[in-house]
Amino acid sequence: MKLKDRLNSENRAIWDTLQYRYRNYIETEMLSRGDMSNDELNVQIKPLIIHYQKKYAPFKPKIYIKKKSAESKIANIRLYINNSIFYK
Repeated sequence: MKLKDRLNSENRAIWDTLQYRYRNYIETEMLSRGDMSNDELNVQIKPLIIHYQKKYAPFKPKIYIKKKSAESKIANIRLYINNSIFYK
């Protein structure tokens, strides 16, 4: 059974906001501590989850920004040239 499946609802909500690498750090730390019941796991994992949540930025999906095409850049340059000719 995965560690995520054993967490209570409060810890799972925090777990979902953590970045992937910090989830791996916590999983390896809990595996090194040995077998324990779900209640013991939730008590011991809570300080680790809160530490990583406070210290590091939460997981955010990457937002892609559309870059201007060459055609739009050329069109803007032509508009600038045409406007500057009329103001001379």
